[in-house]
Amino acid sequence: MNISATAAMGYNYTNIKTGVSQKKDVSNENTCEKQTQKEYKNVVKEYKQKHPDSASHVNQQVQAGKNYMKNCGGDEISRSDMTMDEYKAFFKNLIDGVSFDSSQANCKEMWSITEDGWEQMKNDPEYEAWVLGYTIENRSVHFPFQASFLNVEKFDASIEEHHGEGIPMNTESPKKSGKKDESWWSKRQKRMKELMKRQQKAALKRAQERRNVTDIYEENIDIFTESMMGGKNGTEYF
Repeated sequence: MNISATAAMGYNYTNIKTGVSQKKDVSNENTCEKQTQKEYKNVVKEYKQKHPDSASHVNQQVQAGKNYMKNCGGDEISRSDMTMDEYKAFFKNLIDGVSFDSSQANCKEMWSITEDGWEQMKNDPEYEAWVLGYTIENRSVHFPFQASFLNVEKFDASIEEHHGEGIPMNTESPKKSGKKDESWWSKRQKRMKELMKRQQKAALKRAQERRNVTDIYEENIDIFTESMMGGKNGTEYF
């Protein structure tokens, strides 16, 4: 079992698969915790019900988070046996292990989550996986040209409350340039559209080239056939 991303944190945990508790006495806490335990909704499920068009993408993000968690051994750790400080250290350690695409070398990221968000993640595995999966996806975005952005990611207790923004880090004054700064999301969307257009043009060009080759071949066949048969109007072709 690989627990390199979690074991180094120095806190106690319970191995769910073996049921072996590690050095934590909660005998005097269990009764009170059960009496005051808050019910946490599955906010990912609720979001997908409200936004069915986004369900497939959200599922991919959740699965990416779960896969990463499993590779780090995080799925072996019991969240209920952690204090909130321990959980924060645990999750931040996971986030720190998520790499950035090389094209984002000049970018900076400000990642934050509210206390309600921490509580939701700690008690809602699906939301925890979504936050992790979203971060993995966001850091893997490749920019054709190495741009400089301040990427601000603010999480709360639900997907709807998340806010992400990319702020260009340039030295040119907006007044001098005469252009309004576009958001990081708008620029990424434009780049994707431009890439799709280039791919479509290339595909059309290849198709046209194939048609031209076919036309030339068929024309030569016709000429050869006519020459063998004496040509049109008695004309011979050599």
